Amino acid sequence: PEVREAACFALYLTRAKEQSAAIIGLLATESDSLVQRKALFALARLGCADAAPVFFRYLADADPYLRSLSVRGLSQSRDPQALQYLAIALNDGDLNVQAQAAMGLAAKKSVEAATYLARKLPSVHDEKVFSTIVAGLQQMADPRALEFVKEKWRQDSSVNIVGDALRYL
Repeated sequence: PEVREAACFALYLTRAKEQSAAIIGLLATESDSLVQRKALFALARLGCADAAPVFFRYLADADPYLRSLSVRGLSQSRDPQALQYLAIALNDGDLNVQAQAAMGLAAKKSVEAATYLARKLPSVHDEKVFSTIVAGLQQMADPRALEFVKEKWRQDSSVNIVGDALRYL
């Protein structure tokens, strides 16, 4: 397992995107969790377009780190289902997965992605997730959250929330 783990990381370090099929094949049979982590890390970081089915499979994993890697991979995927899975990940129990999903949706730069982000914003209580969603909406120049952000800016005492709200406004 240590050799397979090192090999996956080496493929990432050398930007060997053309070896994505080998990594996908490895994940189909690999039982070692550390190898799975490195393989999924490599696929997510390399932006392998054909890895969407692997990312879909790991979205339901018990490990939040693997779920966040899957979400990161889907943010670069051209698979038509990726957008819906990213929207579902906005409701993950782990806040880091939620933030990664918000970044992934922002990367899609579509009206549908902005709609998912704007819908999620009123129910967000975590500063990191709030900041990520607001930054995504700002990046897409989407004004739908304007009134909510104005209200949040007036009511919240957090320097991070106020700063992000002002940047958005």
